Amino acid sequence: MKFTLAKLLYISCFFLISTSVSNAEKLKVSDPAEVDMSAQRLERISDWMESSIENKDFAGGVTLVARGGKVVHLQTHGWLYEEANIPMREDAIFRLASMTKPVASIALLMLWEEGHFQLDEPISKWLPAYENMMVRETDEQGNERLVPAARPITVRHIMTHSVAFDNNIVERPATIEEQVNIIAGRPLDDHPGDAWYYRSATNQVGVLVEKISGMTLDDFLRERLFEPLGMVDTHFNVPEEKLDRVAAIYSPDENYDYQLASPPTFSPPTQYFSGSGGLSSTIHDYYRLQQMILNGGELDGRRYLSPTTINLMISNHIGDNLVTLKGAGYGFGLGYTMVTDVGISREPNSKGTASWGGAYGTMFFLNPEEDMLSIIMIQLRPYSHLRYREIFGGLSMQSITKSWQDRPNYKIRATNF
Repeated sequence: MKFTLAKLLYISCFFLISTSVSNAEKLKVSDPAEVDMSAQRLERISDWMESSIENKDFAGGVTLVARGGKVVHLQTHGWLYEEANIPMREDAIFRLASMTKPVASIALLMLWEEGHFQLDEPISKWLPAYENMMVRETDEQGNERLVPAARPITVRHIMTHSVAFDNNIVERPATIEEQVNIIAGRPLDDHPGDAWYYRSATNQVGVLVEKISGMTLDDFLRERLFEPLGMVDTHFNVPEEKLDRVAAIYSPDENYDYQLASPPTFSPPTQYFSGSGGLSSTIHDYYRLQQMILNGGELDGRRYLSPTTINLMISNHIGDNLVTLKGAGYGFGLGYTMVTDVGISREPNSKGTASWGGAYGTMFFLNPEEDMLSIIMIQLRPYSHLRYREIFGGLSMQSITKSWQDRPNYKIRATNF
């Protein structure tokens, strides 16, 4: 293998700082039979991952499946940084992108439980620039006009992506609050609550966390969620000493074979703490967060949210509005999408399965009826030519040997379908 000077410097740096092993406690992997799952069938996940890497679909990743609070599959695959000959590792750090959104939503709901606001209160109470919003409409002759919004933008609207913000920002400002204020000065593309739009609404969620708590989103998440949950490797600003664990980003070439897009590079600290994206994390850390949700808001004897709040979070709040990013058969709750119709949805999961993913290839499935959690982390952008999410979700579900849907007691359960 031919190495450039940059590669040699990186490898040297890797060996110098490779002692920065994660402080996270290593996850114990249990016998799948203990939770009515098949070890042989779970092995199909590894076979498929290795085949995908050999096929040049993506360079590497980490996969995890848990049921009943027990991890039954945890496997590394392929490369962390192939060009430097560094294999994938269990404590690899991945860019979460939009998988930051459920985290910000959890934070805001913690403040809701403390009585700071009601879900249907206008956000202008904390963000005055969002009072008296205008909506851009086009008449039958194609003439554009501005009309007053039919209703105020509420907390529920921004948590359910039911606001058509004009979020086309050419040059990103220094802080997310500056960006949110810029967006407030632009007309909406639809009336709040009339349809589902995948825009920047979780940025407003993050700013509300800051306004209500009096803390930066970074500080709030670290003090109220990450440190108590033992999420020691989840950051907006990844420390330089952890660079050797950051996965390289790949992209497909003209033949859809992966190629290096961005090597692991230290970025100077930012104050741009976006609720929509920006966190990096490990599969260990994200598992602990979502296992807390699957447990009904509790982990290791500490409660973060009420089970009733979790039920509200993963229930459909948008009626028959189409979740355009997913298609028919899905609803959307407070930071999570969920399967509302198994037959017409594209993912082979139980009704009520909540999920979300990130632009660099991370994805999780949270299945209350089967008490199961599946997470895949790769770093590939774009990835729309692949169906790896559906394949991974299907292989995970197909590893079940006995359904738990008839159990009398659920920890959490989605409703409003």
